[in-house]
Amino acid sequence: MVDFLKDEGTAVCRLPGKGRRWGLFRSPVETFSAYKTSEVLPALKQIEASLVKGLYVVGFISYEASPAFDPANRTRKPDGFPLLWFSSYKCFSEFHFPNDFSFSHPPVSFSPETEKQIYLKNVRKIRKYIYDGDIYQANYTFRMTGEAQGNPELLFLNLSISHPVPYSAFINAGNLKIISNSPELFLESVSGRIRSLPMKGTASRAATFDEDRKVAEDLSKDLKNRAENIMIVDMVRNDLGRICRTGSVKAEKLFHVDTYPTVHQMISEVTGRLKPDTCITDILSATFPPASITGAPKIRAMEIISGLETSPRKAYTGSIGCFMPDGDFCLNVAIRTFICSDKKTELGIGSGIVADSEPEKEWTECLMKSDFANFAKPDFKILETILWTRSKGFAFLKEHLERAQNSQEYFGQRWDGAKAKKAIRRLMSFLSRSKINIARVRLMISEDGNAETEYSVLEKTGWNKLMLKIKLSRKKTDSKDVFLYHKTTNRKLYDEEFRKAHSEGFDEVIFQNEKGEITEGAISNIFILKGGSWLTPALSCGLLPGIWRSKMICELRTSEERITAVDVKNAEKIIIGNSVRGKAEGNLIVR
Repeated sequence: MVDFLKDEGTAVCRLPGKGRRWGLFRSPVETFSAYKTSEVLPALKQIEASLVKGLYVVGFISYEASPAFDPANRTRKPDGFPLLWFSSYKCFSEFHFPNDFSFSHPPVSFSPETEKQIYLKNVRKIRKYIYDGDIYQANYTFRMTGEAQGNPELLFLNLSISHPVPYSAFINAGNLKIISNSPELFLESVSGRIRSLPMKGTASRAATFDEDRKVAEDLSKDLKNRAENIMIVDMVRNDLGRICRTGSVKAEKLFHVDTYPTVHQMISEVTGRLKPDTCITDILSATFPPASITGAPKIRAMEIISGLETSPRKAYTGSIGCFMPDGDFCLNVAIRTFICSDKKTELGIGSGIVADSEPEKEWTECLMKSDFANFAKPDFKILETILWTRSKGFAFLKEHLERAQNSQEYFGQRWDGAKAKKAIRRLMSFLSRSKINIARVRLMISEDGNAETEYSVLEKTGWNKLMLKIKLSRKKTDSKDVFLYHKTTNRKLYDEEFRKAHSEGFDEVIFQNEKGEITEGAISNIFILKGGSWLTPALSCGLLPGIWRSKMICELRTSEERITAVDVKNAEKIIIGNSVRGKAEGNLIVR
């Protein structure tokens, strides 16, 4: 699956038109490149000539190519990197990212080229330019570098599968491999209708479904992000107005928030109808570089950031994409883009600086944006464990299905309530006809929404003991691990520690996070009585919002707080429980 990507000239990119479709382009007819500003426009004329011949053209254009379209556009010197690299092809095949194969890639370790204090100082400089009226906003970036990647092709597939985005691309330019995990569209034209999806506004994902939904809603309403977004929208409207029919340029779907595995992004849409006989050179001359990665006004912002940034951006914040012989094309904004050579791997990151930008928060946001590089989505299913009894049927079935749906949607997976209910009804019919009186049922939902069930017979309900023996695990959990907040089959640590505890004669094992805060048991939530009041660990410590837990919080009028091992050891009473076994008292035994 990887080997064919190693052929020089091979490219994968998003195709223009409806639906998420990618093209695989191999065996190039001719390659066009430019290393000097004076070579950019002649190379574009060659590309246009290839399209007239019925060929497809795929490649990238670097940020430093900007002065070729307007000498007023200031950038760093290109440093020997291609300003433009495209290849022509006779045909292409549709490319499908595999969903039945697990790719692994070693972690990518990066170091920022810019020291934090210098970055903070430069953000303050940009804010002064804004206060002085020079600019309204500037997109300030820096490079992160790491060791050369032994297999860039594998990295591309791993990122595209574990972190799917709408405008990912891969370019094999021989000694350079460009990997773009971009969620942003620069320009797409289909039958003369051109559109752009400028992206401005970023927020980190929250761990739980409800908190995460609130983060997305807050981002869509945030005045700072809206102001930054609309500023870029106005720039795009102005750019498109130079090449589109009068009155056809419109701003649509403002401030829409898209969700990705690690971040939420605010996106707006600008559309227009191209004037007749508008060529690629005309289009890029009017619009390049993309407005979302420069600032406003564009020329002055580019001048300022060229003096603050310490290295050329290269393909990063340029564009990657394809031109079709019928005139359609699709170009991304090359953010979240790796440049891989045999010496190093480079990743550019940045953010838009406005008048009220806080330097520390901007630095944190930039580092957050690089998280995708090492995000690996494990193979898992959403899991719900449900009690069934002959007398009452399924306990808390509505709550279990709601939680499963929330988790499925949180991870961007398909929820098919009809399939889940069908699987439950099928098992209920079987259990009703059997001689079983009590069963523990596991409902598992796969990524595509398919549901399956399995069950185990129980002799009776409850924990089978009046007083449980509880131990404290020596292994710490990470409160930032989103899987702690959702019930899934990705629970290796919990299962291993639970089996170990059982083999030692314990009924349950309790965990602590990296801060030493009590979280939950392997199969239960925990409550303690302290000073006459009931306490339970806060969700933010890293634990499952259990259905039984919610019921007990109301019943016991419990406070959600940060609890330590000392609190548990000195507790007046300890209760643990879950929705299958109910509650039971326990003793923490320290060895």
